[in-house]
Amino acid sequence: PISVSGRVVEINHYWAGGGLIYRIMKFETETFYKNPLDVDWIYIRVEGGQIGDIGVWVSDEVELKKGQHVLLFLSLPQYILLMLQ
Repeated sequence: PISVSGRVVEINHYWAGGGLIYRIMKFETETFYKNPLDVDWIYIRVEGGQIGDIGVWVSDEVELKKGQHVLLFLSLPQYILLMLQ
């Protein structure tokens, strides 16, 4: 697991099949507190979201907004999809 503070800079919604929607959040890293990674961005996948008039809400998933500064505690690789330099 890692803990990192930073800011949500982009949120996109994608169909995953079977009626499930995922949100992919681009997260600008500021400070790693546990298990630091040498990256400026991470992409986080979260179940639930809205595409057009269709929305899927998952009660135990985090709700983040673009521009929001947060401290995250994440499991690898469950939530982190891609890391870019």
